Amino acid sequence: MGCLRPVELLTGVRVCLVQLAISFPFFCHLNFLFPLVVKMDSLVGSELLIRSEIVSVSSVSSKYVILYFCSGWCPVFSQTSALLEILEKARTDTSVVYVSSDRSQEEFDKALLSISFYSIPFSRRDIKRKLTGKFRTEALPAVVVLEQTEAGVSAVCSDGYGALMRDSSRSLFPWGLEQISSVVTVSSPSDERVPLQDLFKDKEYVAFYFSASSNPRCESFDEALVRTFSTLRQRPVSLDIVFVSMDETIQSCDAHHKSLPFHWIAADADAATWLREHFCVTAIPTLSVVHSASFSTVRANAVSAVQKDHSGADFPWRPQALLRMDAEGVQSLNEGPCICAIAGALSPEVISSLTTAAEELAAKGFIARIIAGDSSDAFVSRVRDFLHVGDDLLPGFAFVDLPNAHKSQWVRGHSVDDVRKLVGDVASGDYVFLNPKDAFEAS
Repeated sequence: MGCLRPVELLTGVRVCLVQLAISFPFFCHLNFLFPLVVKMDSLVGSELLIRSEIVSVSSVSSKYVILYFCSGWCPVFSQTSALLEILEKARTDTSVVYVSSDRSQEEFDKALLSISFYSIPFSRRDIKRKLTGKFRTEALPAVVVLEQTEAGVSAVCSDGYGALMRDSSRSLFPWGLEQISSVVTVSSPSDERVPLQDLFKDKEYVAFYFSASSNPRCESFDEALVRTFSTLRQRPVSLDIVFVSMDETIQSCDAHHKSLPFHWIAADADAATWLREHFCVTAIPTLSVVHSASFSTVRANAVSAVQKDHSGADFPWRPQALLRMDAEGVQSLNEGPCICAIAGALSPEVISSLTTAAEELAAKGFIARIIAGDSSDAFVSRVRDFLHVGDDLLPGFAFVDLPNAHKSQWVRGHSVDDVRKLVGDVASGDYVFLNPKDAFEAS
């Protein structure tokens, strides 16, 4: 899907689909922003093939499960399959599941002759389409690493193909932030080399700042972030910031990092590639805040939070679970996935239900927020037009993920159980791609 033109709302809030107008062709994967644990059978179905034999999905008991999206006609099918086979044989805790994009049963059968992996039956095109949508794997080959526990499976790495190609020894598998930090070094403000894992050991939070000096928004935010960081250092706040350059030349990178009091990584360094892909950077500036002990992302992009909180009073800027559909709420649509809830009037009963649902989801690690609105909110009419929601469909809600061009079907209701069901459906891949014409347009 191509890059769409960013548009300006009347308040100046920028909302777009897929990518902002920058020169870096990275895509954000839904599982990074939506890290819910789901059951394996809800992802890949109840039955798999091993060669031509049908087996229960329960036979896949490995800690790590690799979803391998490819086809026998792909030019690098043999090479990629061989690398995954080496990885699978070298680890007793890893299994590979082939998700076929073959064009016919005959092509699929031929591909299976050359691999020894589990595979989703060719007849289950519905599962293949759902997985392709969930993990944005239209480009082949693609590799997604899942971690399996008693509770279910969750994604560890959504760009495993790039990691597989870069990590020839497979020593960093499963290619999560904890593994990446063990080999990455950063430069201190005084240009001393420091292992990234030392920052995670020394500080409670580490933030990664992706920026380029040629971007006017980055230039403006540089000043705000330096000011906020200076304020935070005067308080007992345990934070380090790593500037990951996205400058286009060595000279601009050098000048840029010297203007910032942060640790830094050059744009052409392998470490920058690992981190950009891990944090799914689709726009700059991006400020990703990580809790060091758990390597979990507190906020995927805290730029708008810092712009409103120069004193750092709300650090580490955990996202509010429930927002109103005002300028701030609409801006959050550009940061990642949200549940848009709309009613004719937000009664105390509806607000109570949505607040309970939002707090419950936040406690489970669901990064997406609920944005609630009624006729009194400035942007409700535009959001309703965007979602094609008439008065007869209220109250209700839908899952919307603009950076990934996803949305769910509109659901009538407002109860906590209604929200739980929607989240469960979306976690299993039940949503549709947005059309390019689906965008907010300023009048």
